Amino acid sequence: MKRHHDIESAKRQRDNLEVRRQQQELASCRKLLQRESAERAEAEATWARTIEEQVQQRVSVLEKDFALRIAKIRKKVAERAEYNHLLDELLAAGICFMPTSPKRAPV
Repeated sequence: MKRHHDIESAKRQRDNLEVRRQQQELASCRKLLQRESAERAEAEATWARTIEEQVQQRVSVLEKDFALRIAKIRKKVAERAEYNHLLDELLAAGICFMPTSPKRAPV
C-alpha cells in the first residue's frame, strides 16, 4: 500500500512539475507576444508618422503652388482692369485705337 501511495505521489509531483513547466512556457510565450506586439505597434506608429510627414510636405508644396497660381491670376486680373480703365479713359476722351479702323483721332 505504501508503495502504491509513493507511486501516486511521484506521479502527482511529475504532473505538477509538468504543469509548472507548461505554465512557465505559456508565460514566456505571452511575454514574447506582448513584446512583439509592442514592437509592431511602435513600427506602425513610426510608419504612420512618416506617411503623415510626407503628406504634410506634399500639402505644403501644393498650397505654395496654389498661392503662386492665385497671385498670378490676380496680377493678370489687375493688369486687365488697369488696361480696361485706360481704354475707357481713352474712349471717353474720344481717342480710338482700332488697328483695323482707318479713322484717325481728332486733332
